Amino acid sequence: MEIIEQTNRTILFDVVNPEVFNMFNIMSDVDENSRSLTDEKVDEINKALLVKNFDDFLKKFQPTIYSYFDQERGMVYELTKPAGIPDPLVKNSY
Repeated sequence: MEIIEQTNRTILFDVVNPEVFNMFNIMSDVDENSRSLTDEKVDEINKALLVKNFDDFLKKFQPTIYSYFDQERGMVYELTKPAGIPDPLVKNSY
């Protein structure tokens, strides 16, 4: 058995920016009985999700941070848009 010392890809299994397409969004139109992906689908996945360096990562997946003031908790910072808070009261930064 050959041991691979290093691969040139890393797979991230966490949500960085919930407002950006992810694998589930991209794969939603793939036939579940299909045993392989078309070249076009692989290209679409690579274009949407593959990054070559950290700058490329930030351009594609830079998290949006939502902040608002809560009387009980003070300033609140969240990665997902808070429900029930009127839009004018929520600031988002990139």
